[in-house]
Amino acid sequence: MDKNLQTDILRLLALLFCVIFLLGAVAGDSARLGALAPSEGGESFNPDEILLGIDTVAAMETYAPDTVMLSSGDLVITWGLFYYILYNTAAQVTYGFQDPLDWSEMSPYGGTWGDMVKDYVIEQTTQILVFLYGADVNGLYITEDELEEIQEVIDMMIAEAGSVENLERDLREGGFYNLSVYEELMKSFSLQEKLPVSLYGNNLDEISDEIVAEFAAREGFMRAKHILRMFPTEDSEKTKEDVYAEIEDILAQLNERIDDEDFLDVFYELEKEYSEDRGRSDYPDGYLFQQYDMMTEFFDACAELQLGQISGIVETGYGYHIILRLPLDYDNIVPVSVASQGQNYNLRQLAVFEDFDNMYFMWLDSLDIKTSQELDTLDIATLFAWR
Repeated sequence: MDKNLQTDILRLLALLFCVIFLLGAVAGDSARLGALAPSEGGESFNPDEILLGIDTVAAMETYAPDTVMLSSGDLVITWGLFYYILYNTAAQVTYGFQDPLDWSEMSPYGGTWGDMVKDYVIEQTTQILVFLYGADVNGLYITEDELEEIQEVIDMMIAEAGSVENLERDLREGGFYNLSVYEELMKSFSLQEKLPVSLYGNNLDEISDEIVAEFAAREGFMRAKHILRMFPTEDSEKTKEDVYAEIEDILAQLNERIDDEDFLDVFYELEKEYSEDRGRSDYPDGYLFQQYDMMTEFFDACAELQLGQISGIVETGYGYHIILRLPLDYDNIVPVSVASQGQNYNLRQLAVFEDFDNMYFMWLDSLDIKTSQELDTLDIATLFAWR
């Protein structure tokens, strides 16, 4: 397996568990409660196809499912939950290998593969403890209606499987010790998903303008529109001097109207008529960006402008620009760096993520998390030894 790909998988897993309760809550509905179930159509997941050469049933039964692995007061992570995350993490790490992985081998990232995976799962289950603590301090609990909803999902799964025994067989193939562990995990995730919604609303955007403004300033966000005349291509009859003359003429037109009350409309019209920026249609309200999202010359020129002010002629590797700096938009524009990752979060939501992250570490500091002897002595190389 390519080591860079393996690193990307681990980073993706870390990101998933860090924000699953934030991002998942945006589009949450009752159907999502069954997302951890085996696949439809009777095709159960075969762990031996992923964890090659490993007796996963024997590994699962190392401890009783209710064995405490981590705890802080009344909050606990049991072996059932710990193993589910451990199993799926191991499956991701070994995905693509043609031969069984020796977990006692040294990884390229320091320590053995087994130690790396164990540390990662401890980190993820610690996060679950923190989220449960956050739910507790905010007075959140599972309602009777929610319990009924969970039971309806389980009843549906039993019906589709044909029996409780068939369902538990399928669940075990997906890393669940038994149906009770699956049900407890559903309850835990349901409770955790309520936490960010209770703090920031259904769209995760209920946070003050003052906090968003502080976040945006701290992260160096700016917003701008621009008129771009691109450098001529090799087969063009134009010269670079011709393009410069064009942008000079546009700047002169802008300067003639710069004191008009409708100057912004003037800029927008000239932008529509003359700008050769290919990304303009994707960002009709302007670009929302940070320092490394734009070419250095563009960013530096924009940073020198006051709101509503235009630049002179700015040269970049693309061509000549006239930049108009605009006020930040907290709600309607997705930052360039976020959009480039295929995400759709505005500044207000990004400020929520940072605020929630800060709250997470505050909760973490409030906990006294202890590991059990069973966890301390758990050896992944032995647990997932070839059988």
